[in-house]
Amino acid sequence: MSDGRDRELAELEERAYGPHADIETDPAAMLRLRRLQEQRRISRAGRTREAPETPETPEPPAFESPAAGAGRRSDAASSGAEEDDVWIDADDGADDGDDDGDDAETGAEDAGVADGGRRPRRTLRVAAAVVALSAVAGASSATTWAIARFDPRQVAVLSPDSEAAPQDETGELFGPLVRYEDLFGIEVSACTRDRDGVAESCLVASQTGRYWEGTCASVELGVTTLVPVTDSSPEAARARFPADTFLELTYRGGDITVRASA
Repeated sequence: MSDGRDRELAELEERAYGPHADIETDPAAMLRLRRLQEQRRISRAGRTREAPETPETPEPPAFESPAAGAGRRSDAASSGAEEDDVWIDADDGADDGDDDGDDAETGAEDAGVADGGRRPRRTLRVAAAVVALSAVAGASSATTWAIARFDPRQVAVLSPDSEAAPQDETGELFGPLVRYEDLFGIEVSACTRDRDGVAESCLVASQTGRYWEGTCASVELGVTTLVPVTDSSPEAARARFPADTFLELTYRGGDITVRASA
């Protein structure tokens, strides 16, 4: 990718993941972000495919006597059928003192050397191909996982606020609530309680400080509550989200995840 597209992608990811995320209100920006992330994935996968092959081990030269210089590579190697080397034994008649049996034995040894020289090269090529394909698959899987993990609906993650006052207005309805960071002016609290021997998680939210929206569920399942953005919502929430947007708050005993859906 070019430097310009890298900068554009960084800006879009800041709008999607940063503390002032606003990309979900801009469908065109969300679509552009997905396209640039896909281009980056393809670019990284292409660079992985271009990894150099493992260097081949050079084949030691075969020993030849001066009279055996007629041994040459076969024309079959240059025909393009296969890259492997084929050696033609020309030792016949080079030494008058050797009988036919010696010639046959020498040819068999030469054939063994040639076969032994070919197998390592094939093995190296296959091994290099397997390594390259594995690297490409690993890079593709990692990028795909990162893209699938991105949820454009997520707008905030709330943590407990130790300095905020507890919400006593709820009474004993939900139990000992812990105050969390405000969500664009919306007060949010959560707790874990024991009810008839069953551990429950409770999550409540208030847009006015007097009326509460909340629910409880088993700790294993987690708890989710919906908060609509209306004309009576805090000004910060109305400025951040269009009317009739639902804020989905999810609590599973730690931070509170917030997603927005129209």
